[in-house]
Amino acid sequence: MADYAKKGRPKQPVKARSGRGKKAQPQGTPRPRLWFMLFLVLLVAGAFGYFLLYIEGSAAKQPSKPKVLIAKKTQKPIPKANIKTWQYEKLNEKSVDVEFKEQSAVKKPYRLQCASVQSLQHAQSLKAEIAFQNQEAFIKKVTSKNNSIWYQIYLGPFKRKRDAEVVRHKLQRANFNDCKIYFWQG
Repeated sequence: MADYAKKGRPKQPVKARSGRGKKAQPQGTPRPRLWFMLFLVLLVAGAFGYFLLYIEGSAAKQPSKPKVLIAKKTQKPIPKANIKTWQYEKLNEKSVDVEFKEQSAVKKPYRLQCASVQSLQHAQSLKAEIAFQNQEAFIKKVTSKNNSIWYQIYLGPFKRKRDAEVVRHKLQRANFNDCKIYFWQG
């Protein structure tokens, strides 16, 4: 097998040209197609000239001066608008009344679970990273059904889900994107 990467392509022998190319036209006589095109152009130009001569006097003459209609000035003058001077109102003199719906009593508090890992060292490092975001995280040791040990990193309890959402958005800005909100489990 040839190595084309280093040597390049092998040179092909140059083949002799076959006699299939265009045959040379004699220089002295123009082609018959050229005569046909010249005749067609002269025919179209003659037809256009005849059309212009035919329509020369057919246009109706327009009057030299257009008639001007003068409106009668019997209309009543336009009344002046009642313009009041507008002033800015001071905001500190205004108040806005907002009605809040009373929130129903929360049945269960919420928690924010950010990770579940099998290594205690990894769980402690994640807890430390969350602490750099001014949030207090907790580690809970959980045994699964197949007797493997997991460490859950969670925050909370939160009285309202909105409070948990606020903390979750703060952690998302610090690249903790996998935090989920659950009901509190004692």
